[in-house]
Amino acid sequence: MWLERLSVAGNELNNVAGIKLSEGLIKSNTLKELDLSENMINEDGCVAIVYSLLYNSSLVVLNLRSNQIYRSEVIKEVATTLQSVNSLEVLNMDDNSIDEYGAKALGTALMHNKSLKELYICSSSKRGIGGSSAIAASLSQNTTLEVLHMVCDAEGATTFAKALPNNNTLKKLSLWLFDFVGELLSEESAINIIKSLYNNDTLVELGLPDELIKKDNVRKEFEEINNSKCGNCFISIKSLVSPSISTNTDDYFDY
Repeated sequence: MWLERLSVAGNELNNVAGIKLSEGLIKSNTLKELDLSENMINEDGCVAIVYSLLYNSSLVVLNLRSNQIYRSEVIKEVATTLQSVNSLEVLNMDDNSIDEYGAKALGTALMHNKSLKELYICSSSKRGIGGSSAIAASLSQNTTLEVLHMVCDAEGATTFAKALPNNNTLKKLSLWLFDFVGELLSEESAINIIKSLYNNDTLVELGLPDELIKKDNVRKEFEEINNSKCGNCFISIKSLVSPSISTNTDDYFDY
């Protein structure tokens, strides 16, 4: 029986281990899931692991949550590589640092990638990601992504409201709506996103900050949109208490 799943989460693996694992991935044709979360792999190890996927056609789930990935140049390299990767379906990079330039690069990657179904890029910080609008805009062209989980700034929220009517693949969207200093966005941002779903028939679950969901106007808009939908287009809303990082993506969405 060949190894199909490997979890080495929380083992203090460093860059050397990350690079060695990348060499193994190049040679592997059976491993489907690799969990490297909560380790000490930094930029060089991360780039090596993702780059190895250009030569690996079996891996479908890669979890790099809570490592030491801080520089935007690295996220840009990861994003550039993702444009050509055609087997990876789930990428979890929660609790790493993704800034404006990294987010813009990921947005470009999503316009070209043809395999990714789930992307988790939420930070534990209550700060909106500059460049989140690039990721939102990519939804108008992306044809595979089904689950997206991220922190979003005001510009990104506006772009999501414009892009969602043009997307027919996304099923579950989780958005923590904060500005650059960590302040919650206005209820208008949430309402505009909800209104955009009048012209979207694929989204089945929308996650928004709990503080916004409790607003009367937000709940009213959500109820109205569901009343207008047919039975099989019903949208459930999920209350997001805080952008804390889960040890398991199942705590956010099932997949």
